[in-house]
Amino acid sequence: MHSTKDVFSLRLWRGPAGGGREPGALPGATPKRGGSPAAVTPNFPAQVVRRTLGEVAAAGRVVLLEKLADFRGVEINERCDLDAAPLHNALHCAAEGGHADCVRLLLKRGAWAYVPTHGGRSALHLAAAGGSEAHAECARALIAYGAEVAATDLAGHTALSLANTAPEPACARLLAPLTALPNEYSAPAAVRMRDASRLPLGFYDRSN
Repeated sequence: MHSTKDVFSLRLWRGPAGGGREPGALPGATPKRGGSPAAVTPNFPAQVVRRTLGEVAAAGRVVLLEKLADFRGVEINERCDLDAAPLHNALHCAAEGGHADCVRLLLKRGAWAYVPTHGGRSALHLAAAGGSEAHAECARALIAYGAEVAATDLAGHTALSLANTAPEPACARLLAPLTALPNEYSAPAAVRMRDASRLPLGFYDRSN
Protein backbone atom coordinates (compact mmCIF):
# COMPACT_ATOMS: atom_id res chain seq x y z
CA MET A 1 0.00 0.00 0.00
CA HIS A 2 1.26 3.45 -0.87
CA SER A 3 1.57 6.04 1.88
CA THR A 4 1.15 9.78 1.53
CA LYS A 5 4.93 10.03 1.94
CA ASP A 6 5.25 7.85 -1.18
CA VAL A 7 3.15 10.37 -3.09
CA PHE A 8 5.61 13.15 -2.45
CA SER A 9 8.62 10.90 -3.07
CA LEU A 10 7.13 10.26 -6.52
CA ARG A 11 7.23 14.04 -7.12
CA LEU A 12 3.47 14.46 -6.86
CA TRP A 13 3.52 18.19 -7.30
CA ARG A 14 6.33 18.66 -9.84
CA GLY A 15 7.69 16.23 -12.40
CA PRO A 16 11.42 15.74 -12.95
CA ALA A 17 13.15 18.20 -15.27
CA GLY A 18 12.67 17.16 -18.86
CA GLY A 19 10.28 14.42 -17.82
CA GLY A 20 7.52 15.55 -20.14
CA ARG A 21 5.10 16.41 -17.34
CA GLU A 22 4.04 19.92 -16.53
CA PRO A 23 4.55 21.17 -12.95
CA GLY A 24 1.87 19.87 -10.63
CA ALA A 25 1.01 16.86 -12.77
CA LEU A 26 0.36 13.63 -10.91
CA PRO A 27 2.52 10.58 -11.67
CA GLY A 28 0.53 8.32 -13.97
CA ALA A 29 -1.80 11.16 -14.98
CA THR A 30 -2.43 12.50 -18.44
CA PRO A 31 -1.18 16.12 -18.75
CA LYS A 32 -3.68 18.87 -19.46
CA ARG A 33 -4.33 19.55 -23.12
CA GLY A 34 -6.58 22.26 -24.50
CA GLY A 35 -7.70 23.33 -21.06
CA SER A 36 -9.23 19.95 -20.16
CA PRO A 37 -8.41 18.51 -16.73
CA ALA A 38 -6.05 15.58 -16.67
CA ALA A 39 -7.27 12.17 -15.61
CA VAL A 40 -5.91 10.10 -12.74
CA THR A 41 -5.05 6.70 -14.18
CA PRO A 42 -5.06 3.29 -12.45
CA ASN A 43 -1.26 3.69 -12.05
CA PHE A 44 -2.01 6.25 -9.36
CA PRO A 45 -4.18 4.52 -6.71
CA ALA A 46 -7.39 6.34 -5.78
CA GLN A 47 -6.73 5.80 -2.07
CA VAL A 48 -3.43 7.67 -2.36
CA VAL A 49 -5.17 10.57 -4.06
CA ARG A 50 -7.88 10.72 -1.38
CA ARG A 51 -5.43 10.53 1.52
CA THR A 52 -3.19 13.17 -0.02
CA LEU A 53 -6.16 15.47 -0.63
CA GLY A 54 -7.09 15.22 3.03
CA GLU A 55 -3.60 15.76 4.37
CA VAL A 56 -2.94 18.72 2.07
CA ALA A 57 -6.25 20.31 3.15
CA ALA A 58 -5.47 19.65 6.82
CA ALA A 59 -2.08 21.32 6.38
CA GLY A 60 -3.60 24.39 4.71
CA ARG A 61 -1.55 24.00 1.53
CA VAL A 62 -4.00 25.78 -0.74
CA VAL A 63 -1.77 25.90 -3.83
CA LEU A 64 -1.14 22.18 -3.70
CA LEU A 65 -4.79 21.52 -2.95
CA GLU A 66 -5.78 23.44 -6.08
CA LYS A 67 -3.41 21.34 -8.17
CA LEU A 68 -5.01 18.13 -6.89
CA ALA A 69 -8.52 19.46 -7.43
CA ASP A 70 -7.65 20.18 -11.07
CA PHE A 71 -7.52 16.52 -12.00
CA ARG A 72 -10.53 14.72 -13.40
CA GLY A 73 -11.31 11.69 -11.27
CA VAL A 74 -10.49 13.47 -8.01
CA GLU A 75 -13.79 13.58 -6.09
CA ILE A 76 -13.39 16.19 -3.38
CA ASN A 77 -16.52 15.09 -1.53
CA GLU A 78 -15.29 11.57 -0.90
CA ARG A 79 -13.87 10.60 2.46
CA CYS A 80 -10.10 10.77 2.63
CA ASP A 81 -9.41 7.58 4.63
CA LEU A 82 -7.08 9.36 7.05
CA ASP A 83 -6.03 7.20 9.99
CA ALA A 84 -7.10 9.78 12.59
CA ALA A 85 -10.45 10.59 10.96
CA PRO A 86 -11.46 8.03 8.31
CA LEU A 87 -14.81 9.68 7.51
CA HIS A 88 -13.42 13.19 7.01
CA ASN A 89 -13.40 14.56 3.50
CA ALA A 90 -11.13 17.40 2.38
CA LEU A 91 -13.59 20.08 3.50
CA HIS A 92 -13.79 18.59 7.01
CA CYS A 93 -9.99 18.54 7.19
CA ALA A 94 -9.65 22.16 6.08
CA ALA A 95 -12.41 23.45 8.37
CA GLU A 96 -11.09 21.61 11.40
CA GLY A 97 -7.65 23.07 10.77
CA GLY A 98 -8.98 26.61 10.37
CA HIS A 99 -7.73 26.98 6.80
CA ALA A 100 -10.22 29.39 5.26
CA ASP A 101 -8.45 29.64 1.89
CA CYS A 102 -8.71 25.87 1.49
CA VAL A 103 -12.34 25.87 2.63
CA ARG A 104 -13.25 28.56 0.08
CA LEU A 105 -11.39 26.76 -2.69
CA LEU A 106 -13.12 23.47 -1.99
CA LEU A 107 -16.56 25.09 -1.80
CA LYS A 108 -15.98 26.84 -5.13
CA ARG A 109 -14.94 23.49 -6.61
CA GLY A 110 -18.20 21.89 -5.53
CA ALA A 111 -17.60 20.60 -2.00
CA TRP A 112 -20.87 20.05 -0.12
CA ALA A 113 -21.12 22.01 3.13
CA TYR A 114 -23.61 19.60 4.71
CA VAL A 115 -21.85 16.22 4.38
CA PRO A 116 -21.54 14.64 7.86
CA THR A 117 -18.44 13.06 9.34
CA HIS A 118 -17.93 11.29 12.68
CA GLY A 119 -20.81 11.77 15.09
CA GLY A 120 -22.93 13.49 12.48
CA ARG A 121 -20.81 16.63 12.61
CA SER A 122 -20.60 18.90 9.60
CA ALA A 123 -17.65 21.03 8.55
CA LEU A 124 -19.36 23.93 10.35
CA HIS A 125 -19.38 21.97 13.62
CA LEU A 126 -15.67 21.28 13.21
CA ALA A 127 -14.86 24.91 12.46
CA ALA A 128 -16.97 26.13 15.39
CA ALA A 129 -15.19 23.81 17.80
CA GLY A 130 -11.90 25.49 16.86
CA GLY A 131 -13.19 28.86 17.98
CA SER A 132 -10.42 31.06 16.56
CA GLU A 133 -10.65 33.93 14.08
CA ALA A 134 -9.28 31.58 11.41
CA HIS A 135 -12.01 29.05 12.21
CA ALA A 136 -14.60 31.84 12.13
CA GLU A 137 -13.49 32.69 8.59
CA CYS A 138 -14.08 29.04 7.68
CA ALA A 139 -17.53 29.21 9.30
CA ARG A 140 -18.44 32.35 7.33
CA ALA A 141 -17.55 30.64 4.07
CA LEU A 142 -19.48 27.49 4.98
CA ILE A 143 -22.58 29.47 5.97
CA ALA A 144 -22.39 31.40 2.70
CA TYR A 145 -22.52 28.05 0.89
CA GLY A 146 -25.53 26.74 2.80
CA ALA A 147 -24.18 25.17 5.98
CA GLU A 148 -26.97 24.67 8.53
CA VAL A 149 -26.27 27.00 11.45
CA ALA A 150 -28.77 25.41 13.83
CA ALA A 151 -28.18 21.77 12.83
CA THR A 152 -27.27 19.31 15.58
CA ASP A 153 -24.81 16.45 15.55
CA LEU A 154 -25.77 12.99 16.83
CA ALA A 155 -25.07 14.12 20.40
CA GLY A 156 -27.38 17.11 20.05
CA HIS A 157 -24.65 19.74 19.79
CA THR A 158 -25.12 22.76 17.54
CA ALA A 159 -22.25 24.69 16.05
CA LEU A 160 -22.87 27.42 18.63
CA SER A 161 -22.80 25.05 21.59
CA LEU A 162 -19.45 23.74 20.40
CA ALA A 163 -18.18 27.28 19.82
CA ASN A 164 -19.20 28.23 23.38
CA THR A 165 -16.78 25.64 24.77
CA ALA A 166 -13.96 26.48 22.34
CA PRO A 167 -10.71 28.01 23.63
CA GLU A 168 -11.34 31.24 21.68
CA PRO A 169 -14.62 33.18 21.30
CA ALA A 170 -14.55 34.26 17.63
CA CYS A 171 -16.88 31.55 16.35
CA ALA A 172 -19.32 32.04 19.23
CA ARG A 173 -19.50 35.77 18.43
CA LEU A 174 -20.23 34.95 14.79
CA LEU A 175 -22.78 32.22 15.40
CA ALA A 176 -24.78 33.59 18.34
CA PRO A 177 -26.83 36.14 16.36
CA LEU A 178 -27.22 33.75 13.42
CA THR A 179 -28.51 30.89 15.55
CA ALA A 180 -31.33 33.10 16.82
CA LEU A 181 -32.66 33.51 13.28
CA PRO A 182 -35.16 31.06 11.75
CA ASN A 183 -33.37 28.51 9.58
CA GLU A 184 -35.63 26.56 7.23
CA TYR A 185 -32.69 24.37 6.25
CA SER A 186 -31.92 23.20 9.78
CA ALA A 187 -32.34 19.48 10.36
CA PRO A 188 -31.37 17.03 13.09
CA ALA A 189 -28.20 15.04 12.49
CA ALA A 190 -30.13 11.78 12.09
CA VAL A 191 -32.10 13.31 9.22
CA ARG A 192 -28.92 14.63 7.59
CA MET A 193 -27.27 11.22 7.97
CA ARG A 194 -30.32 9.72 6.25
CA ASP A 195 -30.08 12.30 3.49
CA ALA A 196 -26.44 11.34 3.02
CA SER A 197 -27.79 8.08 1.56
CA ARG A 198 -28.41 10.11 -1.59
CA LEU A 199 -24.65 10.27 -2.10
CA PRO A 200 -23.05 7.91 -4.65
CA LEU A 201 -23.08 4.20 -3.78
CA GLY A 202 -20.01 3.32 -1.75
CA PHE A 203 -19.33 6.95 -0.74
CA TYR A 204 -18.46 5.91 2.82
CA ASP A 205 -17.26 2.40 2.01
CA ARG A 206 -14.36 2.55 -0.39
CA SER A 207 -11.83 -0.27 -0.38
CA ASN A 208 -9.49 0.89 -3.18
